[in-house]
Amino acid sequence: MSDLRSTKLRRWGAGLVLASVAACSDVTGPGSTELLQEQGLSLAELQQQVRATTARVEIILRENGPVARRVAIKTGDELAEEERLLGMVTGIAVEGTEGTLTLAYGAQVTFNGETGFAGLGDDALGFEQFVGHMTEALALGREPRIKAVRPPPDAPQDPDDTSFRAALIRVTDDAVPAMLVLNVDQDNLVRMDPPPPDAILTVLGLPIEIRVSEGLTELILDRDQRHEVAFEGEVLEVRENGLLVHLRHLDRTIVVRVVDRTRLGFNGEAITSLAPVMRALEAGQKVFAVGEGIRADGEATVLAIAIRFKTVEGRETVSFGGVVREVDAAAGLLALVEGPVVQIGPDTRLKINGEPVESLARIVTALEAGLTVWAFGEGVVESGSDRVLAAFVRFEVDDGTDRVEFAGRVGSVDLEAGTFAIVEGPTITVGDQTTFADGSALAGLGGVAEALATGWAVYVEGWGVIVTDEPRVIAAKVVKFRVQD
Repeated sequence: MSDLRSTKLRRWGAGLVLASVAACSDVTGPGSTELLQEQGLSLAELQQQVRATTARVEIILRENGPVARRVAIKTGDELAEEERLLGMVTGIAVEGTEGTLTLAYGAQVTFNGETGFAGLGDDALGFEQFVGHMTEALALGREPRIKAVRPPPDAPQDPDDTSFRAALIRVTDDAVPAMLVLNVDQDNLVRMDPPPPDAILTVLGLPIEIRVSEGLTELILDRDQRHEVAFEGEVLEVRENGLLVHLRHLDRTIVVRVVDRTRLGFNGEAITSLAPVMRALEAGQKVFAVGEGIRADGEATVLAIAIRFKTVEGRETVSFGGVVREVDAAAGLLALVEGPVVQIGPDTRLKINGEPVESLARIVTALEAGLTVWAFGEGVVESGSDRVLAAFVRFEVDDGTDRVEFAGRVGSVDLEAGTFAIVEGPTITVGDQTTFADGSALAGLGGVAEALATGWAVYVEGWGVIVTDEPRVIAAKVVKFRVQD
């Protein structure tokens, strides 16, 4: 296991896609939804585009699921530009100088010693540095995000070909959407009869559903005059009757306009106006925002597609990680070999090897047995001391067992055998030793089978131990299911 000493990663990161949106505070920008509604495309027109010629598609997924939220078609000069994948990394596997990243929506990005790597500040990274960063972030329970690019192939890649060898991988803390930007032709698009879905657009072996008739997918032709961007920053003020938000990111001010189609969230709850944000600011609270929107050429203001707001305390949020030196279960204290003293409180969320627990008793037992225990977490620095008040702590007990992670879409379930199979992946066994993680949409194989029979897509992530290599069978220790209807 990597040495993750004194790491400090921020949940609200320093990167930003909106490098060109450096506006002054008096920019007002457009006040309608025209940009969000223009350049519509019908499904028949989409099919005609990909039949007539090679086309560049920009696919944005709905919450990393198999349904496209937006598909934009471009032709001409776009075809010669780099192809790219953007998204959240859920797993990494490395053997020698060859590695594979698994993205949340199922795509796999391969890399090697010839791949270029860039960090959050565009600093060049070596192979080992990049692998260390990804491994570290995943171990901390983070959601590391990347942009992977490659030159376009001479002809559109076969729909069932899953390979994406990255020429460059850039690490980002931006709120990038789950996005695929690739060249396609008529082989990639199949109309469904009867719908839904209306069509399947298959790229990199991923069958992406297009559901225009249900209002779930927007089709757009040639978006040369507008650009989808991600943004984040601290909210400075809300102006013009709660429709204009000014954010500070590093040394820039970002101006975001809220329109009638903007989706809003505040501390995890959906809201219909910015009134809760304005009240929080009036109460002296710090409010941060992260979102995505549309910016037209020549415009500084962003029209928001979605914004999520979050209030935070004035204290600095820090991350910690390292080997546990000692634990005082009665006082709720743990000390790292190199790192801060961490205070565990009644609201601190604890997990041991992925399993939720209520106390530090098992950690005390593991240390007394001479086992190595790692702790990773996040909290705030206690006023007047260097002690960290933990929001959550994830413990990893190194008992010598080889652990492997798995993730993907569930293809089938065998209730009699107590197993399920991941599409183009291993078979997973579920038994008495399997823990269903917090937030799992399903808590048994019966529920998985019912969801599949209903036509829902079921995705899974977790870890376990290898039972056999050929074929690959993994005994699950922790699983978490997600359902997309």
